Amino acid sequence: MTNKLSPIPVIKSHLDTLRDAQTNKVMISDYATSYGIPIIFGGYSWWREFQAKDVGSFLGGIAVFAALLFALVVFVFQLRITAGNDPRTSDKDRLLKLLDQLFANVSYAVLIGLATTFLGIVSIWLTDEETGAPVWLSVFLVIAVTHLVLIIMMCLKRINSAYRRLSK
Repeated sequence: MTNKLSPIPVIKSHLDTLRDAQTNKVMISDYATSYGIPIIFGGYSWWREFQAKDVGSFLGGIAVFAALLFALVVFVFQLRITAGNDPRTSDKDRLLKLLDQLFANVSYAVLIGLATTFLGIVSIWLTDEETGAPVWLSVFLVIAVTHLVLIIMMCLKRINSAYRRLSK
């Protein structure tokens, strides 16, 4: 894969945010939450032999959501450029670090949104209208959507922290 198409830098940037702010140590709990919970949900879906139905409607929602996340990436990029010059900011270094982490997380969320959209497209191709998508593919959809929701929750936490820094 050419360097211009590689998702590796986006993934590495996101994973680098899963660290304690004070010690810079890897937060195992962040990994357990953002990757373990989706796997547990996927395992439960496998056990229950879940088959996703009406994947087309689901796909439309995820695709629009991924597009909105991309717009948010552009906004965070713009905010990062201007935040360093904002005289209202008392702790510029911390705010800029939060914005860098937010950019990494939202970029990763866009990547997961695109991957989930791709899974949805494959699901539509393989879905039997009566029974739904194959169990194995439905499990991957459950994992991807759960992971995406958890990453968005992380982004919301960072947005909230950045806002609190700006509003002081």
